[in-house]
Amino acid sequence: MDGTFHRISAAALRNRGLLTTSGRGPTWEARITPAGTEYLARVDGPSAPIPRQANTSLTQQLVDEVVAGGGVLRVPSRGWGSAAGVDYEQRARMAQLHGKVPAGQRLTTRYLGAELELRLEAAIPGTDVALRPVPVPKRLTRLHPVAQAFREDVAKHFVSRAQLPRCVRIVHALSIEAEHRGFAVTSVQTELAERGDRRWRSDDGHLIVTIRGHRYRLKVSEEKVSNRGTFDAETAYRRSVRVPQYLKARERTRYDEAGTGRLQISCDGYGRRGGRPATWAGIIYLTPSDAPSMIHP
Repeated sequence: MDGTFHRISAAALRNRGLLTTSGRGPTWEARITPAGTEYLARVDGPSAPIPRQANTSLTQQLVDEVVAGGGVLRVPSRGWGSAAGVDYEQRARMAQLHGKVPAGQRLTTRYLGAELELRLEAAIPGTDVALRPVPVPKRLTRLHPVAQAFREDVAKHFVSRAQLPRCVRIVHALSIEAEHRGFAVTSVQTELAERGDRRWRSDDGHLIVTIRGHRYRLKVSEEKVSNRGTFDAETAYRRSVRVPQYLKARERTRYDEAGTGRLQISCDGYGRRGGRPATWAGIIYLTPSDAPSMIHP
């Protein structure tokens, strides 16, 4: 049998107890179990079972097949420049990012000739940690310097005016918690000043957390809100000169007109690590009015 799809099918059947497999490489073999024989008899009988509709995601299905294969699965490689077939490498990456991989493990990929090997390995020490809630105060009397810098530097904002107080409290809580856990946290303004570069790009983030020598740039943004600095600069340009014909009429009168109130925190730039979540949205939830909000970074 050519290809490796029959191996994937065999692994899925083994996971359901309908087959047993032995060996590996070109010498592996599969044998039907009594349960498999019974299932075939039911299929050929008058009361054939109705196939179940799969409701699992493709990423979860891939992880299940790797687990069923004993932690290792080889699939056909798409090849350089090939548009055919399934991009298993991307699917494995998404499975890792969306938490489909079993706790304490990670899904790695490597090319072996015309095949791509997916393997479950132990997670890197220190990366598989329990989530701990971070309290966000309802009111603040004294801001952390990083939160204060974030609030005052409006040109870097990707949040609406209405959500800014909430975002400031979130940045304050993250900064306090980072230092409480022994990490260093600084404002991106401080880094720009130290390197003598006043230019800021969105992937520079708003605050930088340093953990065991690794620098992570965090950016706070709101869904469907553009950068305020860019919007204001274009507004000033349109007012100061005659609007060229190639500039289309603006669809929005305010930079935050389409804001949804849904916030997200992203780890941008070169600080993010492969196989780890890079964007968190919907992790911020409100508790009753007399209690602080909580986030789970």
